[in-house]
Amino acid sequence: MMTNSHNQILSQHYKLYNTVIKPLIATYEAREQKFPTPIFNEIRAFTDHIARCYIDNAEDDFITKQLSRAGRHLNRIILDCYKYLIISYDDAIKQFEERTKKIDVTIINDGDFYRKLSILRKDAISALRNAKEFESKENGNDTLIYEKFELAFNLYCEINFLIESNLDKITWAKTKTDSRNRRWLLITISSTIISGIVSWLLSDFFNSNIFNCIN
Repeated sequence: MMTNSHNQILSQHYKLYNTVIKPLIATYEAREQKFPTPIFNEIRAFTDHIARCYIDNAEDDFITKQLSRAGRHLNRIILDCYKYLIISYDDAIKQFEERTKKIDVTIINDGDFYRKLSILRKDAISALRNAKEFESKENGNDTLIYEKFELAFNLYCEINFLIESNLDKITWAKTKTDSRNRRWLLITISSTIISGIVSWLLSDFFNSNIFNCIN
């Protein structure tokens, strides 16, 4: 039978689900317009362990084990959410880098935007690589694995926020870059034309002088 102690643990599980997991899932669904099957399976496993707690004549130890296993599935859900959202953010960042390849983003906020973006990008990639390497060791330390992926996730969130909060300035940078490129193009074309005219005049001048000298 469920005791007050069991109900407190269950309440904490549902609080974690409502305050952390649901917002993470909602963020991913809003970004990708789909629900990852592995996360769905983890939710199903979580609810299955909770349901077992209400089996008739269930003993305290059995219920405690089921609640503990349910908690591990919640942590797995959060970890999976981090991984899926990191992939989503990373794809968006790569698309941003591709779209801004010909834009001089170093002029935004006197270079501060580019500096922050470069540092965060480097730190995020390093944190994700570290998390993956740590997880691959299979040392069973779920708490540290969770914390390392959380760090990587937070860094990718910062990058996403930095980009989104500067979209208007990125548009301004594009306009500036296009204007500068057009100006340089005009200068280059003008220089080429002037150089051609000067070369033609000099050539004509020297040819005339040579002709006069011969005569």
